[in-house]
Amino acid sequence: MPNPADEWHWPVPSTWFIPGVYPNPFNSEFRIELYGMTGPDFEIRLFDLLGREVALLYSGRTSRGTLNFDAPNGLAAGVYFLRAKDHLYAETKKVLYLK
Repeated sequence: MPNPADEWHWPVPSTWFIPGVYPNPFNSEFRIELYGMTGPDFEIRLFDLLGREVALLYSGRTSRGTLNFDAPNGLAAGVYFLRAKDHLYAETKKVLYLK
């Protein structure tokens, strides 16, 4: 049984979630609402329907707030998946890109 006095030795995991991507569908830019705080290995990547990575949108530690992104150059209209992850948790959101 752990000793409460030793709790300061336990690492604090990153705790975050993404409630939504706005607007969805999007034209040239979109924003991601982020609640919580991420670890230093946090990444957001964009994938097509076949699972191919289209773009690395963000990499690094961040905290609660809004992250704004422009659509990558040459992106075709269609369905994509935003994959946010760190070493403890991952979340995927479906987005629709309209030109």
